[in-house]
Amino acid sequence: MPKKKHKAKKVEPRPQNLVIGLTGPVGSGCSEMAATLKDKEGFAGYKISDAIRNVSLYPLTGQLKRCVKV
Repeated sequence: MPKKKHKAKKVEPRPQNLVIGLTGPVGSGCSEMAATLKDKEGFAGYKISDAIRNVSLYPLTGQLKRCVKV
């Protein structure tokens, strides 16, 4: 019986504005998955906690101040 020839799958380029969010409880593997995406797929990694920490260093102003209760 002849072997079947496998067709190569066409891989679409990844859009530059693709955002993947990973959430889960401690020990669920989110950090491991993020590291894999960075190392093997070339994704950039950002932690939302870093962004929140950076924003919290500055006083709230204008419309944002009205939206946030402290």
